[in-house]
Amino acid sequence: MNQTKLLSAIEVLIDSITGFIVAMGVQSFIFPMYGMHPSHGVNFQLTCWFTVASMIRRYIIRRCFNGSLGAYVTNLLAKHIYKKIDPSVKVG
Repeated sequence: MNQTKLLSAIEVLIDSITGFIVAMGVQSFIFPMYGMHPSHGVNFQLTCWFTVASMIRRYIIRRCFNGSLGAYVTNLLAKHIYKKIDPSVKVG
């Protein structure tokens, strides 16, 4: 079943919101380990930039895999992996 563009966008949005919350918390602990002590405002801004870039990347990849790239990868896997596991697999 292919996902609609709207459902792809909603999935990416929900995933990004949860990732944003986790990133804010993790950065609060990780940055000081590397000598960085950004204010909460700067940490928020950095997380926003990384989140936007991540949302765009994930949306594009998902749409590509729902298109011809997904069919190509599936066919490639069938030819090179499934056939080695079960030689009786017919690949078109």
